[in-house]
Amino acid sequence: MDAVRARGTVFGVTYNYSGYPMVRQAREMVRAGELGTIRKVVVEYNRGWLATRLEAEGNKQAAWRNDPAQSGGAGAVGDIGSHAENLVATVTGLELESLCADLSAFVPGRTLDDDASMLLRFEGGARGVLVASQIATGLENGFRLRVSGTLGTLEWWQEEPNRMTHFPLDGPPRLLTRGAPWLHPAAQRAGRVPPGHPEGFIEAFANVYRAWPPRSAPTRAGRRPIRWKRTIPASKPARAACASSNRCSPPPAAKPSGRRCAADPKLHGPLGEARMPSTPGVQYARVDASYFARRGLRRYAGVWSLWALGVGAVISGHFSGWNLGLANGWGSMLLATIVIAVMYLGLTFSLAEMSPALPHTGGAYSFARTAMGPWGGFLTGVAENVEYVLTPAVIVYFISSYMAGIFGTPASLLPLWWIAFYIVFVGVNVVGVELSFKVTLVVTLLALACPGVFWVSALPAIDFSRWAMNVGPGGALLENGNGPFLPLGFGGVLAAMPFAVWLFLAIEQLPLAAEESMDPKHDMPRGILAGILTLIVSAFPVLWLNPSIAGIGSHALAKSGEPLLDGFKAIYGDGIAKALALVAVVGPVASFHTIIFAKGRQIYSLSRAGYFPAMLSVTHGTRKTPHVAMTVGAAVALAVMLALWFSLGAERGAAVIGGTLLNMAVFGAMFSYVMQALAFILLRKRMPGIERPYRSPLGVPGAALTIAIAVVTLYFQLSDPVYRTGVLWVALWFVIAVGYFAVVGRKHLILSPRKSSRWTPRPCRCGLEPHSMNSRDGSPVDPGMTALAAG
Repeated sequence: MDAVRARGTVFGVTYNYSGYPMVRQAREMVRAGELGTIRKVVVEYNRGWLATRLEAEGNKQAAWRNDPAQSGGAGAVGDIGSHAENLVATVTGLELESLCADLSAFVPGRTLDDDASMLLRFEGGARGVLVASQIATGLENGFRLRVSGTLGTLEWWQEEPNRMTHFPLDGPPRLLTRGAPWLHPAAQRAGRVPPGHPEGFIEAFANVYRAWPPRSAPTRAGRRPIRWKRTIPASKPARAACASSNRCSPPPAAKPSGRRCAADPKLHGPLGEARMPSTPGVQYARVDASYFARRGLRRYAGVWSLWALGVGAVISGHFSGWNLGLANGWGSMLLATIVIAVMYLGLTFSLAEMSPALPHTGGAYSFARTAMGPWGGFLTGVAENVEYVLTPAVIVYFISSYMAGIFGTPASLLPLWWIAFYIVFVGVNVVGVELSFKVTLVVTLLALACPGVFWVSALPAIDFSRWAMNVGPGGALLENGNGPFLPLGFGGVLAAMPFAVWLFLAIEQLPLAAEESMDPKHDMPRGILAGILTLIVSAFPVLWLNPSIAGIGSHALAKSGEPLLDGFKAIYGDGIAKALALVAVVGPVASFHTIIFAKGRQIYSLSRAGYFPAMLSVTHGTRKTPHVAMTVGAAVALAVMLALWFSLGAERGAAVIGGTLLNMAVFGAMFSYVMQALAFILLRKRMPGIERPYRSPLGVPGAALTIAIAVVTLYFQLSDPVYRTGVLWVALWFVIAVGYFAVVGRKHLILSPRKSSRWTPRPCRCGLEPHSMNSRDGSPVDPGMTALAAG
């Protein structure tokens, strides 16, 4: 290792068994919490090829393995025991705390151990047994692994590598086979031939080599700075059992027992102890596998589920909100919508690149943290927190107003409607990700059908020049229409931009589902881009048809709280107003449901990483949903709404909820857009080597344009005195959050699941936050390839 450090190179050892598809399936099942908290691990590697003194018969393979001068201080432990420990570490992520080893040299004349039995204790309380034997007569390559947790057990045998058995707590055993479509994408990508065909040992080597060398490895010419520090998975048991330490004496020859126990494996010589990354101003806490097991999510979402999540979050903005920009004239609103659409295209293409490259539930916060360090990540996370906590509060207020009108309940009972809707939709999201995404798909399709019906109904009833163009200079009403395209000049375009945001606001939440996506590498870019395309296709017909309907017009619509409903009433009359209101409420319900999903994941991710209190990230034991985060987020939103309602009175409280809270949410969103686009630019510049399954065709110019448009939009939002009041409350939100992080949070950060994988990165010289390295198949750099990047 000293030579590796001295030469500033990357050293690798191939642990090929980690490359089997079913081993990768086991790893993903443990990560997802399907076994619960790991309690017991039993790993055996039994072979019989050295049952006799083969090294004395001229066998070169046996000779060097049993010669301390060539192989070091360990026999069976160093040769096959290291593979056994690596397999445990690969699948479970557990780190050894201590062990008790019984090493023996059974064959007379043999110096090094040919048999080992170990009792293992892991950090976090799990226990294990490791058996490594070269003298198990008659056995060929008996490599087995059994992992048991609170919710089930997995069992895998290397001689039948394409099969694995899952024993769940509450069901019959399941035989999992390589190539099955329901396996995790990481397992599917590790296979090459159709199911049922033999595949294994040689292909496992190839899977390991696909991830090697790391993209950040130094080159011979023009050496790049090293940004990665790799720890050696096999180091602890090898260290403890004298696999490579000259300070340990070999076990007694020809004696069946050489028992030795170690309370601290470090006593047997260091081979490269794992180091936590250090970033100035923050401290990382070490956690065991049980921490992440209690915070596991379940994968379910495909492309269409992700598409529905993004479109559903936005669609309520096509029902109302955007229309306020018509006060500046229809032409101003059209150009503003085009400019804002360009901004969102730059943003979504950037997200389509970053989300599969860094597929974490944190989404925007995770991108910013990787590019700008913990403070940049935290500020981005707080901005999104403002958006996702307050936006559902505003939406549920409008939904409740619709419902009160339909059912004739007094305004004083609106808070009961709020509470009821939160209970129902938080409950749906807690029940399970499967139900959540199914409901998302249904309500999104219904919400899209509503404007679709409106378009068809409106076409025979429009008179564009007479009604859409009825805003004159200074915003005056033109009774006969045919007004100027830009009645307020280009200043009107800029003033309309904040309202055009409503046609696309919240599409950025989609990356929050990355850890619940079946294949984020492929599905996330498709879902995001399909979502923004759908919204663009929907936005422009609404902008064209709604103000063009006879009897409405842009001037009146600019003051409406229910523009789509007003359009339906103008077409079909007021006689079916209640039925039409029920139709019009579908859009807000879709957005309310999907943003509650996003709020839960956003709070969960910040909590899991230590930015928010850790209790907020605990997931449901069986349903694997962030129920604590969703419940607390809903409680905070309701507390804000009820406090405003009862302290200011119904009329004033309603105005603040529908206005100030809305402005606060929009400001948080726009701030996060700037940070996400900046993160994209920094990642392109500083980390060009990370695996990017999708690359934005707009590149850095697209992200820079997003920043420019967002900044201009923010400026014109701040020009509104009412809007500035919301910004002041956002500033208070930031002060409280930053105060907590400065005093508490920054001292207790947790590495994400990928950051706590077998790679332990260190900050590069530019002071960036450590981040995970992805291999060519989209997973972290293969745990089967041990390495140390020096320099």
